[in-house]
This record gives sequence, C-alpha cells and structure tokens, in this order.
Amino acid sequence: MNHMAVYILSAFLLCSASSQAAVETIDIPWSQTASMGATNCCTYSSLTSWNGEFTYSKKCSTYAGSCMGSRRGAFWHFDLSAIPSDATIVSCSFRGMTEYPDMGGDTTIGIEGTTGSLTTSMAFSVINSPQWQYSGYFWGGNFTFSLPSSVVESARDDGMLTIYAYVSNSGGVNVHNTGSNAARLNVVLDVPSIYGACCMDSGNCVVINQLACENADFDFLGEGTECPEDSCLECAGDLNGDSASDVDDILMLLQNYGMTGDALDGDLDGDDDVDVNDLLALLSYFGDC
Repeated sequence: MNHMAVYILSAFLLCSASSQAAVETIDIPWSQTASMGATNCCTYSSLTSWNGEFTYSKKCSTYAGSCMGSRRGAFWHFDLSAIPSDATIVSCSFRGMTEYPDMGGDTTIGIEGTTGSLTTSMAFSVINSPQWQYSGYFWGGNFTFSLPSSVVESARDDGMLTIYAYVSNSGGVNVHNTGSNAARLNVVLDVPSIYGACCMDSGNCVVINQLACENADFDFLGEGTECPEDSCLECAGDLNGDSASDVDDILMLLQNYGMTGDALDGDLDGDDDVDVNDLLALLSYFGDC
C-alpha cells in the first residue's frame, strides 16, 4: 500500500472514530429479585419468592370482609459495578416483558441507590422514600421505563440500584426474569476515547481510536502504544505465508522485480515498485520468524 493510500485510510479511520462517538450500550442483569408479600391482605410485610422465573405484582382484593388476593410488590436489585469507572451515563431504562400482553394497570415505579444485598428493610425504604418515582398506566407486554440518569449516576457510589414496581391489577402481573426479554437495566454510556497503535492487514500502522480500529477488523495494540518502527507484520519478509523469510520469498520478489503498481508481492517498503531496496529489506528479515 502506498503512502497516499495509508494517509487516506488513516483519515477515513479518524473521521469514522469521530462520527462513531465513543458511546456504548450495555444491559445489566438483575443480581437479586423478590416479591413483597402482605399481611392483612393489603399491608406489605416481607420479601419472598426470591430469584424465580417471574417476579410478581398484584393488587389486593377483598370481598365481604374476606381477603380474595394479597397485595404483592416486585423488586429487582442491580449491581452497578458493571459500568466502567471512567464512563458517564447518558441514559438509562428499566426494560423487560410481562408473561402475557394484557398484564397491565396503574403502575408505580420507584428507584433508590442502595448498598449490599437486597433486604426487606431496604425494600420498604424504596417503597416509602424513593429517590425517584413514576406513576402512570402500563398496558402490559414489552416495557421500557426511562429512569433519570442523574439518579442512576449517583447510585454508582452506593454500588447497587434497587427498583420497585407495583401494578394495580387484581389478576396479578408476572415479569420475566429469564430469556432475551428478562428484566434488566439498559444503560447508554459515554466512554472516553482510547488511542493507540492500529495494525492494518497490509502491515502499515496508524495511531487511531480503538473503536475505529477494531470496527475495521484491524489489530489494536493497546492504549498509548506507538507503531512499530518497520512494520506491524510479525514476519515482514514472509511473502508466501510459511512463517519464514527464505529463498522461496526471494524468488517471489524477483518475479516482480522492476515492476510498479499497488500491492505488489515484494514491495516491502510500500513505494509501489519492487527494487533493490525491497530485496535488501527482505534479506534483513531472512530466517525463521
């Protein structure tokens, strides 16, 4: 590859890196989940039904003084250490899916930054004094509840984020905890750009953004690295790919000796011709790689 081609490709990668802002989206699975049961039909009591296939929320119902169905509230506990320490939260949402699409009703969502394992006292704190709360109608099925990024960002200091969900549905609402639509945090992050040496397939090298290098299927050598002095190729004189620079490679070079053009076998210095300089370079690499 000639020097102009390397320059053009480098410029393309730089533009690509700037257009692909260093934004990353991650899904954080729940660490713990449970439902809050009730005594006296409608009064919350303690967490139960831990880490099951579904987490359950239900409106309490009574008839003629008898309890027909106890109240249940749903909780999910998320470990925020999955977020890189140098990343900034751009947006965050609580996502998932109910067992059936008609499992909806008036809904309350509360969140709070917490520390340690999920406990009943922690759950009561999220119910009674959440850092943020949403109230509205939810129809059931797939759901996405946007959460304030500032609250989730501050919860990183606590280590965990606890989410409380209550759906006023007398038949009950089951939220999936497994599968592709399991309850989860979806977080969009602004990640600082990392620059270092990027080895292209041709053996040429540029210092570039890691994201652009890897998206082009090139080899990123690491943050802060510089390009190798001669070439990125592990065996620069190995023209036939047998892990050695030997007589066979010299013969391949001589077949193109004196020729000009792009991507010629034997053009080791990338100046678009095969000449004595390339022969001397190959001899300097002579031997097993």
